[in-house]
Amino acid sequence: MLLGLVTTWVKKTVRMEKPLALSEVIMWARTLQMCNVKRLDKNVVEATVSELAKREKDVDRLLAATNRILKIIDRRYYQNRNILAFPKQQEVITTQLNKHQLKKA
Repeated sequence: MLLGLVTTWVKKTVRMEKPLALSEVIMWARTLQMCNVKRLDKNVVEATVSELAKREKDVDRLLAATNRILKIIDRRYYQNRNILAFPKQQEVITTQLNKHQLKKA
């Protein structure tokens, strides 16, 4: 959910020469997970922006829009959360099963 929100708002707010590719977003997510990132902030974006943007101009544009994008993410994602969650496969399966059981009831 968070990654979709980030990519949507990057596409809406930053005019990039080379648009974000799915592979770049996946690599960025893996980097965040490997670094045990709990919350996106300006320092995290600055340290990992090269995973999202490969061209120098795009990196500069993303960095320039970082504050604006982070404000949107804070409002829409972190409202009552304190962590950046990467669900484990078992959690995803359990959630899907619970939703399915609720529909039957």
